[in-house]
Amino acid sequence: MANGGIIGPVQEPTTGDVYTPFSAPGTFVAKKTQNVGLLVVAGGGGGGHRTQWNGSGGGAGGFRLFPAHPVTAGQPVSVTIGAGGTGQSLNGQPFTTSQGDDTSFGPISATGGGSGVGSGLEGQPNFPNTNSLDGGAGGGVGDTSNNPYMGNGNVGGYSPSEGSNGGLSNGPSSPGGGGGFTNQGGFGNPSSSGPGGEGTNATPVFGSAPQPYYGPTSGVYSGGGGGGKRPDQGPAGSGGPGGGGAGGSGNPSGPGTPGVDGSGGGGGGAGEQGAVGAQAGSGGDGVVLVKELNVVTGAPGVWSMQDVFSFKKQDSWTA
Repeated sequence: MANGGIIGPVQEPTTGDVYTPFSAPGTFVAKKTQNVGLLVVAGGGGGGHRTQWNGSGGGAGGFRLFPAHPVTAGQPVSVTIGAGGTGQSLNGQPFTTSQGDDTSFGPISATGGGSGVGSGLEGQPNFPNTNSLDGGAGGGVGDTSNNPYMGNGNVGGYSPSEGSNGGLSNGPSSPGGGGGFTNQGGFGNPSSSGPGGEGTNATPVFGSAPQPYYGPTSGVYSGGGGGGKRPDQGPAGSGGPGGGGAGGSGNPSGPGTPGVDGSGGGGGGAGEQGAVGAQAGSGGDGVVLVKELNVVTGAPGVWSMQDVFSFKKQDSWTA
């Protein structure tokens, strides 16, 4: 068959779905105009800590999943990735950096997770502002008797919601877990601290796990951090599925487990007794994932002009 003077068989261009993950800030450029699958997860909140008592879990970063988000071929879209919040160290410092940062894909944004809090008496130095507990998912409460307001989730006011509230405590030795996407952080009780709320998965849009672009949590994101606990008082709270860090367990001190980077998981609260410091777990960094459908992934050898014209007309031809 003649092909413009080139002798050889026509080889059809290959097409397929293209997945683009972002774990750091960058720019996305669509290969063709279409509706893409889009996942936007914010950074998780850091866990809480305070001298002599246990700390609550950090809230998960906001989770937003879009089966069909419009993009235009060749038009750059700015991507930012929210960092996880820093877990509190002794006496609640640092506190101002313990909320997670927002993640965005152009105008689409998810809210950083609320911070955990250390239990202690209101009015003491470094007692946190309750607003810092709020986020994509709320941070857990350290001591209900002195700080009865759990962190609120979905502060972005999105529908569907981007996350749940944090869990309440039952006194300073039983802090609550951080909220996850699916449900509220677990409530602390005298025998155990609250677990982190459960996250959710992106498989309805991006396919069944495991996939190489999902990262270490196999497509499950935005789990809350567990509350810390002295082992002689009971078990610490487990981290929520979706990258949430477990609460620390120790006497005199036990550090909280960090949230998993790339999951938006909340950090675990520190378990502590006495003046020995223990760092609470930091929140996990966020992520953005984009799925483009049926684009040209290769054009080997010789192809027909009719195919080239057809793909160009669909905005799906790539050099």
